[in-house]
Amino acid sequence: MALGTIVAGTYRLDRLLGSGAMASVFAATHLRNANRVAVKVLHAVHEENADVRTRFLREGYAANSVRHAGTVRALDDGTTDEGSVFFVMELLEGETVESLWERRGRRLPPVEVARLMSQLLDVLSAAHANGIVHRDIKPENLFIERNGTLRVLDFGVARVLEGAVTDTRAGSVIGTLPYMAPEQTLGKSHEVDARSDVWSVGATAFALMSGRFVHEAETPEEMMVLTGSRQARSLAEAAPDVSSGFVGVVDRALQFDKGKRWPSAQSMREAFAEACREPLRAALASPETSTGASLAGEEAPCTPTLVSSGSAGASRGPVHAPARRRWRSRDRAWVPRAVVAFALASLTTSAFSVFGPPRSQPAHSMALASRQPVGPRVEVATAAVEPASLDPDTMPQGSSTASLPDAPEDILATLAGVPTAAVPLAVERRVDTGPEPTKASSPKPARANEERPQRDARPVARVAPDSCNPPYAILPVTGKKRWKRECL
Repeated sequence: MALGTIVAGTYRLDRLLGSGAMASVFAATHLRNANRVAVKVLHAVHEENADVRTRFLREGYAANSVRHAGTVRALDDGTTDEGSVFFVMELLEGETVESLWERRGRRLPPVEVARLMSQLLDVLSAAHANGIVHRDIKPENLFIERNGTLRVLDFGVARVLEGAVTDTRAGSVIGTLPYMAPEQTLGKSHEVDARSDVWSVGATAFALMSGRFVHEAETPEEMMVLTGSRQARSLAEAAPDVSSGFVGVVDRALQFDKGKRWPSAQSMREAFAEACREPLRAALASPETSTGASLAGEEAPCTPTLVSSGSAGASRGPVHAPARRRWRSRDRAWVPRAVVAFALASLTTSAFSVFGPPRSQPAHSMALASRQPVGPRVEVATAAVEPASLDPDTMPQGSSTASLPDAPEDILATLAGVPTAAVPLAVERRVDTGPEPTKASSPKPARANEERPQRDARPVARVAPDSCNPPYAILPVTGKKRWKRECL
C-alpha cells in the first residue's frame, strides 16, 4: 500500500517498517488522537485463502490471550477499502535480534544470549500456561526495545491447544526450517506442544552463540530430512569457546526425543540462570576470594529483573533492572533533620559568643527541690573600704561574714543591710569531703556585756578588683544584669 494511505478512515500510513511473505507492517498515526501505532496489512494475494486470513488474525488474538508484557498487544482490526485484512498493534522502537546478530558478526556473547533467552522463556511460560504454543521462535521474531526489553512477535502461526482455533491440518509444515523442532518438520501437528518451543529456543541460542545452524544443509529439503531424522550436534562442536554450563542447557533443549528435553520453558530459564552462576562460583573458589562469600540469594547476571504484567494470575514481564538504586522519598527523610540540627548548632554557638557559657543551676535551688543538703557552699565577706576594719570587733554591725546561697537575689538582699561604703571583698568555695554536717541552729545574738565567741574558721579576705564596682554587667541585647564571676 502507498504511504499516506488512510486505512479505514482512521490510520494514516507513514512509513514501511518491514514486509514478509504474509503481510507488511507500517508505522501509522491515529488521525483523531495522534497516537503512534503499527498497522499490519495482509498481502492482497492471500485474500482468497481463508486459512491464511484466519491465521493472520489469530496473531493478534493469541498475543492478547497471553497477557504478558513481553508480547505485542493488538489494539484494533478491520478491513481496508480494497478489502485487505489488517490489525493495529503497539509501535515498538528498537531492532530485532536478527538485525543485532547480523550487525555483530553473527556471534553474540553467551551471557548476552542467555539474558535474551531468559526473557523469551518467561514469555513462553506464560503462553504455555494459557494453552498457546508459538511454533515460530526465531531471531527475526524477537524484538529488543531501546530499554532492553524483549518482545516476542508473530503469533500468527501459534497453535491454541485448548480452544476453537485448531484448523491446522495434519501433514502441513508451519514454521522456519532452521529453528523447527523434529515433530514440526515431520508434519506431526498433534505432537507439537510446549517442548517444541523449547527445541526452537535451543536452536535460536545455538545460532546466536555459534553463528551456525543446528543442521547445515545445501537445500531446504535436505535440512528437513536432517532435522526430522538425526540428533542435533552439540553446541561445543560448533562453538568450542562456550562454557560447559551453557552447552549443557542448549544440548538438552535440542534432544531429538521430547521426553529428554527440558520439561518446560520455566525449567530451561532456571537452567540458564544456573549456568550464569558458574563464573561466580569459579571466582569464589579461587584463593583470592574471601572465604565468607556466598551465592545465596544472588541473582544470576544473565537473569533479567521481572515486573508484573498487570493482570491477575499472569506471568511477569521482563525488564532490565537499573544500574543503581533510585532514591525514594523516605531516603531523603534525614535531610530536614540534618538542616534543623545544623541550624540549632549554629544558634547555640552564636548565643555562647554573645552571652557566654550558661550558668549552672544555683545550689540552693537544687537543695530546695530535693530537700537534701548540697555540698558546695559560698561564704561572702563584707567590710568597710579600709582593710584595717576587717577585724571582727571593729566591723560595723550587719557587715560580718555570713554564709549565703550562691544566688544574685539573695546576695543583694544581704548586701542591702551593709553600709554604703562596704563592698564584697572575697568569695571562698570549699567542698566538704566528709559526710554532710547537719544544719546547725542559728547562733544567738551576743549581748553587750558578753564576750563575742571566737570563730574556728574564717575566710581569707581578698581585695576585690576595680571592675567589681558595680559587681555586675549589663547585657547588651537583653538589658539584664549578669553578675561578674570574679566579684562573687
